[in-house]
Amino acid sequence: MKNAKLLVFLLSIIILSISCNKESSDQGELEGIWFHSVRNLVWGGPNEPSFERGESHIAVTFTNEGEFIYKRIVLGIYEGTSISDTSFIAFESGIYTVENEKIDISLNQRLWWDAFYGNMDSLEHSGFDPKKFKDVTISFTDLELKLQYYVSTDLIGEEQETLGLDKFEEVYKRRLSK
Repeated sequence: MKNAKLLVFLLSIIILSISCNKESSDQGELEGIWFHSVRNLVWGGPNEPSFERGESHIAVTFTNEGEFIYKRIVLGIYEGTSISDTSFIAFESGIYTVENEKIDISLNQRLWWDAFYGNMDSLEHSGFDPKKFKDVTISFTDLELKLQYYVSTDLIGEEQETLGLDKFEEVYKRRLSK
């Protein structure tokens, strides 16, 4: 557990220090760090219901220089683990611009670590879709940010509004402001 905490701390510093090409945008109230936590839903199998196990904690950062950082830490997702065990970590970063209620996000990097692969000593770079977050819309209510977006998937389902795209609607709480 100590190694996981140290890993998260060091990676946060690395990600925040990475520079990327900045584009100017009108961020307004979007700037800052936003948090979202949710219970993980685990697929039970073809004839079994899904069930909750562990938690996911997500921090989304929008800087006034146009940088976007997405951090996700999953705890206790694997069978036999507890809520204090880090199961998965992902960092994605890039640039963003805002126009009206739409955000255009272009990723330039993805790092990840997964306890399932016991031989992973540190975060690894992985392939990613620069336009992973599609049709992102935002709305604000007091200190809350609502993001609605779509992510491409190889799985096709009848519940999808657009085939091949999974829809997400998430409410984030502001923790640090401008």
